[in-house]
Amino acid sequence: MPVLRIRFKQLYRTLLLAAAGLLAIGCDRTHDIQVPRQITGETHPQKPAPVPEETNEQQSDQLNISFLNVAPGNCIIMTTPAGKHILIDAGPAGSAQDIQTHLEDLHITKLDYVIVTSPTEEHAGCLPSLINGMSTGQVLTSGVDSPVQAKIREAAASSGAKLSTLRSGSLFAFDDQVSISVIAPAEQFTRPPAPDANWYDNHSLVFKLHFGKVDLLFTGDAGRDERQWMYDNAVNLHAALVSGLHHGDSAVGDLDFIHRITPSMAFIMCQPRNRQHYPHRETLDAFQACMVRFFRTDLQGTIDIHVQREGGISVLPARAATEHDMSLPGSEYNGSGDPDPIQLNNPVDQGNGVKNPGSDLLH
Repeated sequence: MPVLRIRFKQLYRTLLLAAAGLLAIGCDRTHDIQVPRQITGETHPQKPAPVPEETNEQQSDQLNISFLNVAPGNCIIMTTPAGKHILIDAGPAGSAQDIQTHLEDLHITKLDYVIVTSPTEEHAGCLPSLINGMSTGQVLTSGVDSPVQAKIREAAASSGAKLSTLRSGSLFAFDDQVSISVIAPAEQFTRPPAPDANWYDNHSLVFKLHFGKVDLLFTGDAGRDERQWMYDNAVNLHAALVSGLHHGDSAVGDLDFIHRITPSMAFIMCQPRNRQHYPHRETLDAFQACMVRFFRTDLQGTIDIHVQREGGISVLPARAATEHDMSLPGSEYNGSGDPDPIQLNNPVDQGNGVKNPGSDLLH
């Protein structure tokens, strides 16, 4: 009987995945065509300087990423195996102190690169303050003009940080192991005289980060129109991890989009009990139908992940969340207070014989 029960569960999962595929395949026009990897705009990445032999021996083989809970915006901190520190977005004005505290906890005193997925308040409102407050090497944006972008430009000029533009087709290498290929926005577009929030969403910076055998897709606040542009241009969206999805908005994070990405994990950054009710039910249903394991900062706080070149991924949320709460969209979750600290699941050996409580090792 136990064997039959296991086989039944395996058959059920197979049928569920097949059904998800059939729902999306009817309108799937995606072909396995990579985005052209020429350099566009102002960005002129150079081949990284060779690392001294003794430094090579000290490099780790791990990419570290933190998804911060800076409601209601986005903020991601990455450290490459070569020790390059990258900030993706910085949340709204007023978030600078929280971000600086997290950077101090990680012993980060310089930002080698800053990426802005959307020059709007919720994604980059506190970025000018951060740039002026600490050493910053290079700021990469889509070049979309906005009041926030103007402040970023001023801060970069006053601090000596280089400001560069990324558009569809750009390739940028942070070091000899980690690079990004930019999917959107389009290389050419016309900005209306008075763009609204929807226009900025549909001109978000969307890119894949490449590290060893792992691709990570960062979608920012890409909206329905930008998603359709990616479909029309036959972009290969497949990635092991996806982050963004406009905080779990159903306008982009539906079954069709998730099916085209086919990630094993998704990371949603949103504010607890937010007015937009993120994440939406349709997005959570899409994760379930495509068997995607997802994490969300509104319930789990800051989420740290460690990615190995060969594909191993460990995930460590700051707080625990029940399976029931995780399945609830923002419109239905009414919990209050911090959950209990996350409990030991699959301990990860840190190489010194000490297990890391609360981590979750995935392959």
